[in-house]
Amino acid sequence: MKRTLLFACCLLLFACVHAQLTGSPQITAAGNLGQYLSKSIANEVDARKAKEGGPLLEFNNAENTIGTRFLFNTWVQGDSVINNQGAYINTTGFAFNFDKVSGNLIASQDKINIMAVVPDGISSFILQYMNRNFVFEHVKQIDASHFFLALAKSEHKYSLYKLFATKFIASNYHDDGIMQSGKKENEYKEESSFYLLNKTTGAVTPLPLKARAIKAAMDADKDKVNKYFHDHSEEEVDENFITGLVNNING
Repeated sequence: MKRTLLFACCLLLFACVHAQLTGSPQITAAGNLGQYLSKSIANEVDARKAKEGGPLLEFNNAENTIGTRFLFNTWVQGDSVINNQGAYINTTGFAFNFDKVSGNLIASQDKINIMAVVPDGISSFILQYMNRNFVFEHVKQIDASHFFLALAKSEHKYSLYKLFATKFIASNYHDDGIMQSGKKENEYKEESSFYLLNKTTGAVTPLPLKARAIKAAMDADKDKVNKYFHDHSEEEVDENFITGLVNNING
């Protein structure tokens, strides 16, 4: 028993020393996700499933509802969940999703007890879906209290971030037998915003999906920006467009 404990301590010491030498986050035995969970939100996520006591397997399937509350329609895997001290958190056995209304990461081990992850204790995390990594970070230059989705990153040029903001609008349909008014459907309305971080100057610019605003924000690279707009003139200026633009400028 003593020999096993000594061996485990040696492994932990080696991991810490290695992290210090390489600059990577430390791997700590104290970093279990359970200590970062705040409250059960099962009733908020799916009241019917919570009442029945069965596992929640699908998201965004509410009837008569336009739009979606959750980023994914199913549970996804998480990776590289890092706390504010730069240590990896053990997430073994947990499944995840992202609530676009509250801006919270949610987690569950059994898909019955669904918990919100305390946002103040986490600096970044990655969600994996369909062979793509969705990297979320606190970006102190913009707003340290919210998680931003990193759409494009560079240490020397531009980084592009998305802040999810989804608003729930309840149905207000009314029929008095004579006149009908209002909407029959509930709606999750997307009001997300984009931010451009210039790593050279440190400047942060809100980035509306308008050609003039985008060109002004990247005026230092106007020749490349104008060429990209010319080459993609048939495309809508949306999230995919600005992500492709920033990646193109970054090279």
